[in-house]
Amino acid sequence: MPDPVSLTERAYSDIKRKVISGAYSPGEHFEAGQLSDDLGMSRTPVREALLRLQSEGILEIIAKKGIRIVPLSATDLHDVYQIITGLEIEAVGGLTAHAPSEAILSPLYAAVEGMHASLDKQEIDGWSLADEKFHRGLFELCGNARLCIEGHRHRDLAQRAHFVAMRLIEPEQKRRSIQSHVDLIEIIKSANEKKARQVHFEQRVRGAELLVNIVKKYGLKRL
Repeated sequence: MPDPVSLTERAYSDIKRKVISGAYSPGEHFEAGQLSDDLGMSRTPVREALLRLQSEGILEIIAKKGIRIVPLSATDLHDVYQIITGLEIEAVGGLTAHAPSEAILSPLYAAVEGMHASLDKQEIDGWSLADEKFHRGLFELCGNARLCIEGHRHRDLAQRAHFVAMRLIEPEQKRRSIQSHVDLIEIIKSANEKKARQVHFEQRVRGAELLVNIVKKYGLKRL
């Protein structure tokens, strides 16, 4: 018999992946039994997974009405990105303070290469995935496990909206973004923590403003 804990983890991962990818649409309602059938699992691990996802703000369980995927407004997105900015600055500061080698920073280099390749091939979602790997990599390399967990949790909240908005950004804006990522890696390598924090703060503010403005411009209301 499968381990109940592993089934709960699988249900949690599968549901979250479907929400982030847009397979489960923002604002959409489900019955718990419908999700169990969709995942091919019994209700117990699915229920435990739903409680966890509700605590993370990804969905809500409504008595007698089922499950609702929580949509993000432009205001919600702004607030989440404000938190992500603060967390990423701490991650960048911690990483830079350790004067990391190129080998340690290889995941960031690989993410940038992925962004380049996806842009050249006009793979819109591929570019977004590579960009996401870069930012999650900052948390994974910073040496603070708790900060990494919180950073990933908030990026999970914003990722669906981020992917939708990224499809509307011009290639030239993406090229500038790639260069900003490259510049940040070089500053991190220099071990200049103060400069790394300041530069990344400025980059995050510009990025968040661009994303929120796109959401407002195109009237995206259910992200």
